[in-house]
Amino acid sequence: MINLNKRLRDTVGAENVIDGEQGIRQYLHSFAVKPKALPRAIVLPRDSATIQRIVILANDLCVPITPVSSRIHLHQGADPVKGGIMVDLRHLNRILEIDRRNRKVRVEAGVTWGQLIPALMKENLMITNPLFPHRETSVVSSLLDRTPPLDPRFECAEPIASLELVWPTGELFRTGTASHVNYGASSAGGAYPYGPGPIDPLRLLQGSQGTMGIVTWANIRVKKRPTLNETILVPLDSPQHVTALMHAVQKRRIGRECFALNAAMLKTTICEALDLPKAFIDKRLPQWLFVLVISAAKWFPEEKIAYEKEALRKVMDSEGLTVDCMNSDKQLFGLGPLHHILRSPWPDPKAHWTLNGTIPHKRLFFISRLDKAPAFIRNMEQEAAGAKRISLGVYVQPLEYGGGTHLEFAFFTPNQHDHEADEIFWSCAISSIKLGAHYTRPQGRRLARLVYGRLDPQYIRLLKETKRSFDPNFIMNPDKLCFSFEDKGNNGSS
Repeated sequence: MINLNKRLRDTVGAENVIDGEQGIRQYLHSFAVKPKALPRAIVLPRDSATIQRIVILANDLCVPITPVSSRIHLHQGADPVKGGIMVDLRHLNRILEIDRRNRKVRVEAGVTWGQLIPALMKENLMITNPLFPHRETSVVSSLLDRTPPLDPRFECAEPIASLELVWPTGELFRTGTASHVNYGASSAGGAYPYGPGPIDPLRLLQGSQGTMGIVTWANIRVKKRPTLNETILVPLDSPQHVTALMHAVQKRRIGRECFALNAAMLKTTICEALDLPKAFIDKRLPQWLFVLVISAAKWFPEEKIAYEKEALRKVMDSEGLTVDCMNSDKQLFGLGPLHHILRSPWPDPKAHWTLNGTIPHKRLFFISRLDKAPAFIRNMEQEAAGAKRISLGVYVQPLEYGGGTHLEFAFFTPNQHDHEADEIFWSCAISSIKLGAHYTRPQGRRLARLVYGRLDPQYIRLLKETKRSFDPNFIMNPDKLCFSFEDKGNNGSS
């Protein structure tokens, strides 16, 4: 351990190394998800060359690495389960380029939603963000983790155009048109994600939870901010009505941001962000709220808004829904434009909606078909029905014009440590898997075992052999997904 810490100080400078139990515990105090083990050292590099040296050193000593880029950690991907070295990328926090002409922005891995969204607003640009992201969460980390955007249009599903990373062996690599030797001088400029050749390395990194390498920067697609916006709110009384309306709207490609929340999730997110009084919430909240933002660009914006609103009225009429229940954000909440809040990070200094004090609420999220969503919601409601202290929040987010659906369930409790919530969480996880839930990014070792335990063993072997090709010592964020630090001597046979 002494040798490791000395070599780290020699590699990155003593001022960029945190070691000693007291210093490490003080640093980890800011983690919302408390680590199960302490790292032997924490390093804070400032450039990709330093990261390369750290990774090469870790391979020489066969020491695990846990990369982190957010300043708050709401999931278990940043848990240094095997100790080792934690590589904190918070100093890689520069917005390197805002390219208005090609509608992209190049940011380092430590740039947060609280940094990027205001910077783009000054340029009259925007990025399609998830539902109320924490302002201290890394943008690159969120996008690599496939956190779903509020806008379900197909072109919003793949926001990363190209990136730079350090493989687990210490080699530097760039993807897509950023792979040119003279990047920055070439005409491609990193705006296109594919080629040369048939392999798309970006796919290896998405959803990998830092097990396949350390991303240092990324080119991210942005778009011009609309000239005119109107948020339509439709109160509904059942998930069946929600999914029917959502399917019809997405089939006709009406609007931009589109999602639905049940009353508990609505209260914890939109109502809290708007700081609505309790009396209003108790009196006015519907069982479900369907949210659709209609936007228009520079040319004929009023006509565009009117056309899409008329299309929505016809859809609602065809679904047997009362057209009179269409509300604007001002009609329902009596406040300013909701679209502005939806396109912003969570308001400061309020505690983030996913947090119960300093500890995250239990949350399950997975992918389903839109028509199967009501069955999953009914199952979760039945599982949580007997728990008096649990309020079940539900978030329904269509993906790629409704071709899939992100379903998210939050188990809100008044107490930070609620054993009943833990039991119901795991009961819901097991029953959802049996119903066919597709967990594309299972968080934590226990949930990962449940998910990967139901997959074809050949698929697991392929994943491990792919991992071995890029990380022969299995040092990169071990014990995440189906990978283990012990796999390095297993030759992929299990």
